[in-house]
Amino acid sequence: KNGFMISYPGWEADTDAYLRYHESNAHLASNISERMKRKQQLFMMTELDRLECDYIGFGADKENYEALHCENTSFGFSEAALEKATRRQMLFDRHLMRRQWICRIVKVTSVLGVLMLIVLVWTF
Repeated sequence: KNGFMISYPGWEADTDAYLRYHESNAHLASNISERMKRKQQLFMMTELDRLECDYIGFGADKENYEALHCENTSFGFSEAALEKATRRQMLFDRHLMRRQWICRIVKVTSVLGVLMLIVLVWTF
């Protein structure tokens, strides 16, 4: 058992190869395991690239994630980066939606205020 989550395309065949050799050829199984980790990290970085994030600071976050990916070979970094970017985008979207609602309320209130002024002027 590798001890990490895998989801990249073709992981099933790699897992079969790992399981085939994990008892009979530990060295080969270790190489397969390391290759699987690298494939998963590459897949997660590709997924990060596919995110259409526009929150403030995403460019800097992405550069940091990529730099850490190059320096850090421990598994799990890319998944954490992807989750963090997704959470930040979600928070940014909520903030943006809230601001849009406030703008709509202000516009409606302004229109109602103008209409009330027109009615007041018209009736007097």
